[in-house]
Amino acid sequence: MSRLAGARRRVGPPPATVALPVTVALVWLVTWPRTVPTLFGDHGSYISMAERVLAGDRLYVDVWDNKGPLFYDEIAVVRLVSRYADIVLEVAWVALACWAVLSLCRSAGVRRGLALLVTLAGVPVVVTGAAYGPGMTHLPGVALCLATTALAVRRRWVLAGALTGVLLFSKEIMVPIAAVAVVTAAWHHRSWRGFARAVVSALVVSAAVVAGLYARGELGGFVTSITSNLDYADGDLAQSRYGSVVGHLLNAMPEDGRGGGLVTIAAVALVLVTGGRAGGRGARGARGGDREATGAEENPPLAQPELVRDLTVATLVAAIVVIAATAPWPHHSQSLYVAGCLALVLVALRLSPRHTPGEQQWHPARVAGTAVLVAFLLGGALHPYYYLESAREVPSRIVALSHDSVDSAVITQQPRVHTYARAGSNDDGAHAVGLRSYALVCPRFHHYPFESSAVLDGILACLPSADALIVDQTIRDEPNSPQWNAYVAKVRALVGNGYTCVPTSRSQVCVKTSLYVAPGTSVPS
Repeated sequence: MSRLAGARRRVGPPPATVALPVTVALVWLVTWPRTVPTLFGDHGSYISMAERVLAGDRLYVDVWDNKGPLFYDEIAVVRLVSRYADIVLEVAWVALACWAVLSLCRSAGVRRGLALLVTLAGVPVVVTGAAYGPGMTHLPGVALCLATTALAVRRRWVLAGALTGVLLFSKEIMVPIAAVAVVTAAWHHRSWRGFARAVVSALVVSAAVVAGLYARGELGGFVTSITSNLDYADGDLAQSRYGSVVGHLLNAMPEDGRGGGLVTIAAVALVLVTGGRAGGRGARGARGGDREATGAEENPPLAQPELVRDLTVATLVAAIVVIAATAPWPHHSQSLYVAGCLALVLVALRLSPRHTPGEQQWHPARVAGTAVLVAFLLGGALHPYYYLESAREVPSRIVALSHDSVDSAVITQQPRVHTYARAGSNDDGAHAVGLRSYALVCPRFHHYPFESSAVLDGILACLPSADALIVDQTIRDEPNSPQWNAYVAKVRALVGNGYTCVPTSRSQVCVKTSLYVAPGTSVPS
């Protein structure tokens, strides 16, 4: 009778079969709207950068921003296919992160069904957590770090090194996280020759990218952008009474809790503490050849629980160091998501069935709920309001991605205008969409109150050379920014003399009066 009752308590195929698709579908239904990029903030600038690349401009020479060249090239390539491809690219990065964690789960001996459940229901929640913003640079960095880790664990050293080289020119500040993961895997595998192959592969890919930058005349500008990033990371934004290291940490994990960095760190630590005993059991089962217990169908696990635990610790420490050295904003807490996703592998090991006599197995609904709850904490415990807000904004975001910018609508109605420049901060409207046939004469089309006087003076010297000026609504006085306010006053004085300005919803487009054509006026050919 007791055996019959125990059998009834065991997980049967029907609930297990239902739990996976239902949980995954619900998670993606909730998280997918978070991945739809908005034109607000930095992503508008990234789209404009990609549009200028497609117009033939050289990065860091004809058009300027401080991110890696491959990041802009990726956006430009997908925008050749469709303006909606920004959404596909974002989902592709989430999918790459899912593949990496699934590979790590399988390498650790987690059964396929449980690995799929924890991965497909957990990873999207983590990587779109509290610090995430769609269309930004950290998600590609997280996905590439995880993929590099998975390849190193599987001893695919050449591919792991190649992805590290790609990461260097996509999100360079996350290279230390990938590097410590590769070193940790090589140490556990006692494969220093493999590590050497990874290093050589990374150098070969890096050399190829550098050669491409040199051939396009972009290398000098790229080097300048790196030095500019160093100055930016340790500039006024990083200052605090306790020094720049504490300043960076406070920027990424401010007192109001934005970014959820402290929650992520605490959740990873909790998984490490509570997952240790389960990991030990999994390791013994793997060494004893208990394939049914570990889920390894053909080969023993490539990643013992000790390796997964060490990878989680190493990437967590590396991320904290990277944040302490570089972070100016809360979204930099996304660097912690590499360790957060690796912690999911430990969760999968903890939830794995052991088939110990007399031990009751977890019900699929409990497994699914536990995986999602832990992932929610690992992602920084994002307030549910943001999920609802993202879902509400999906239609308007999709429409915005499909349209030309409001600035281009004015410029394209001016037949005598052939060149333009922009003054303003974040390119909220992706101004360059619709302007590929026009020349951008001032490379810096977005700039901020913390810029140096040399940068602002250079922009002021360049602006008069353009036929039309886009003057964004962010050209306004800021408190405690005398240098910026002086720049704002000079821009206003410039367009106030000899320009005709047309207001838009987010800016004004000012055309030299000698070139301006009033609407409805015919122009002799």
